[in-house]
Amino acid sequence: MMTVQVPMWSTAADGELQFYREMGIEAVSVMFREDDWDYDSVCRLQERMARFGLRITDGGSVSVFKNPVIHLGLEGRDAQIHRYNQFTTVMGRCGIPVCSLAWQPDGAVRSYKKVGKYTRGSVSGIVDMEEIASRKPSHGRVFSQEEIWYNFKYFLDRTLPVCEKAGVKMALHPNDPPAACVMG
Repeated sequence: MMTVQVPMWSTAADGELQFYREMGIEAVSVMFREDDWDYDSVCRLQERMARFGLRITDGGSVSVFKNPVIHLGLEGRDAQIHRYNQFTTVMGRCGIPVCSLAWQPDGAVRSYKKVGKYTRGSVSGIVDMEEIASRKPSHGRVFSQEEIWYNFKYFLDRTLPVCEKAGVKMALHPNDPPAACVMG
C-alpha cells in the first residue's frame, strides 16, 4: 500500500495540520526543532497530530543530522553523536520507526533560487556545478574521500547499535548535490 507523506516542522500550527488532513494526508515526516525532541514534547505532538488523523512516520532534527562536527570528524564529534543517539532513543520510545540522517556538512547546497528549465514555472533551488566548484572550501580545507568515509563508518559504528536497540531505522540522504566534492 502506498502512503502519501508530507514534510513539516514540529512547530506546525493546527491550521496546517487540518489542511494536510483535508488533502487526505495521514503520514508526516517531522523536522524537530532542538527544543521539541524531548520525550514529553514528542508525545504531545503525536497526540495533537492524532486529533487530525495524522501520524509521524519519521523524524529528524537538523542540529543532529546535518552536523558538520560529525561529518568532518571535528572536535566534539563524540558529544554530537551522543546527541544523535539521544534523539534516536526518543524516537524509538515514541514508536516513530525512522530517523532521518543527511550526510551534508553544508546542508543542501544550491547556487540560487529562480524559475528554471525543469521547474514548471515555479521558483526552485538551482544547482550550478560550475558556480559551486568555484567556491572556497567551507571548512577551511578539502577533506579527502577517505576521511569522509572514515567519519561515516565512525558514526555508523556508534549509532546503528542504538538504532537497533530503539527499534528505529535510519534513512540516509546523501550529499546534495551528489558530487564527489562540494565546497571541500
